[in-house]
Amino acid sequence: MVFPNNFFLWNGVNAYIENSTSNYTIDARPLLKYYFERARVNPNKISRSSLELIILSWLKEIIYSEKSPKNLDSSQQWLLQSGLYAALSGGKVVG
Repeated sequence: MVFPNNFFLWNGVNAYIENSTSNYTIDARPLLKYYFERARVNPNKISRSSLELIILSWLKEIIYSEKSPKNLDSSQQWLLQSGLYAALSGGKVVG
């Protein structure tokens, strides 16, 4: 689940259990700050479609990145720990 201020991620068996607590609760503000600033959008007043575009930009950066995952800063280590980075890296955006 994605919100302007937080991401919630379920993985493993929790991804299949209804009403389970997320495995990861991530402060999205440092991750998305650049994108909000670039789009000149206030995260507290963002529309659903604008948030979708910002998240799409963030995901594309991960998918098409040539940077080593070792270079991720501390706010993004959850990407490696959760397996999301490996699942996205080298993928493609469809739609």
